[in-house]
This record gives sequence, structure tokens and C-alpha cells, in this order.
Amino acid sequence: MDIEIFALCDHAQDFGGKLIIIGTFDTLWAAKFPTMHPACSIAARMRFPRSEAGSHALKILIVDEDGREIVPSINGEVMVRTPPVGDSVPVNFVITIGQLAFQKAGRYSIDFMVDGNHQRSLPLQVNKNS
Repeated sequence: MDIEIFALCDHAQDFGGKLIIIGTFDTLWAAKFPTMHPACSIAARMRFPRSEAGSHALKILIVDEDGREIVPSINGEVMVRTPPVGDSVPVNFVITIGQLAFQKAGRYSIDFMVDGNHQRSLPLQVNKNS
């Protein structure tokens, strides 16, 4: 499996196999803490070879700089079908998160796991306005 895209954004959508991503970012600003980010999406496009057809477990962790989860892990599953043509099949994964709370400024990480194996991490810096 190859991860072609992994992004934190304002909005994402799978539209008939096309992954639509709007407004990628890696920094948030807040006037005070705790703060709430109203909504965002995490988008991934994975490519599975024919040999990896079947069910795959997905997990997203959002953790602070001490490694503590700030929300419960997001778990999902994708069923990869054998491609009718070609030697691989793309799979899009989109999750929208509302009311994402941050207790303090700092570095956060969005970690992506497939079948229990860490695949990618996205940094997220949350800053206080001066």
C-alpha cells in the first residue's frame, strides 16, 4: 500500500472516486485557551496493489506533544476490491471532525495507522494570538 495523499484541511469529499480537498493547513491561532476549532477534515488517498485486496483497518490518532490523545481514536475499515483492470486500486478516506478542542497552545500530531502499522503523521501547531 502506498499513501499518495494525507492532509488536514478545511473540507474534503470523495466525489465519485475523485478526492476533493479544500484549504490544507498545519497551523491554528486562538485568542485564548481552551479553544475550539469548529470543523476540519482529514483526507487520505491510498493505493493498494492487487495482492492487498481485502479488508484493512484504519485508525487516526490526534495527540498532543506529550503523546496524549485529545479525542478518542477514530477507527474505520476499508474493503479493497480486486481492480477490474490494472495492478492497483485507489481508495479515498475522508473523516470530518467537528468541535475539535485544544486545551493549550503547542505541537500536536495527527497519526495515521493502517492494519495497526503507523504510516504517516501530520504536524499541527496551535498558537496563541499575541
